[in-house]
Amino acid sequence: MDRRNQATRGSDIYGQRLSATGERLGANFSISGPAATSNEFDAAVVWNATANEYLVVWADQRNNAARGFDIAGQRVSAAGQRLGANFGVSGPAAREDDLEPAVTWSDSANEYLVVWQDGRHSGFGSYDVYGQRVSAAGARLGANVYISGYPWFGNGLKPAVAWDDSANQYLVVWQDRRNESTSGYDIYGQGLSAAGARVGGDFRISGPDATAHEESPAVAYNGAADEFLVVWQDRRTPSRGYDIYGRRVEG
Repeated sequence: MDRRNQATRGSDIYGQRLSATGERLGANFSISGPAATSNEFDAAVVWNATANEYLVVWADQRNNAARGFDIAGQRVSAAGQRLGANFGVSGPAAREDDLEPAVTWSDSANEYLVVWQDGRHSGFGSYDVYGQRVSAAGARLGANVYISGYPWFGNGLKPAVAWDDSANQYLVVWQDRRNESTSGYDIYGQGLSAAGARVGGDFRISGPDATAHEESPAVAYNGAADEFLVVWQDRRTPSRGYDIYGRRVEG
């Protein structure tokens, strides 16, 4: 998120290419571009090795008066050039604030999965986690996917997602409020098929030892070990503030 044009455009999404040794390659470049004339923030990015390009997603305020924040996307070439126009990820069914996007790429399905915290059920108190399959060309595939879901309305925040090539499915993780009164926030997970269907039920990742707030998860898949690593910020020792904890999860 970049505020160099804050007075006229609000915050924009910018990028910078880096070499393998951490040196800047060329100049900063605008990703959200000229059509994004309000605030854009909460950027996330993934690499598509098949097409040799990136997909960048963010929370976008251009339709705020009518719809709240949306999730938007932009394809970017390996050289840092915009490919086509911005496109809507969350789509017409997402009519309240959509924030905190995360994105992953599936080689075998040849598509992306974008997830976010979604306010369409805010009457139940807070946000849920939704997702959207997106083609390599930047088109929505099917409808939004309800991930954190019934019966735990209003408890899904700050999602993250990774793809398991071995099982051909995703793992979506999030910060969950269902046990807030007894153990604070927990980290939960849900498997999804390549088609976006839930695989089994959701499950608690942070576990019984995590008795205070666990927040802001991230997840990665290890193909060699066929497992995920989920990490989060954890406040079980208040005298230390937040620490970083993790848990391995079978693929």
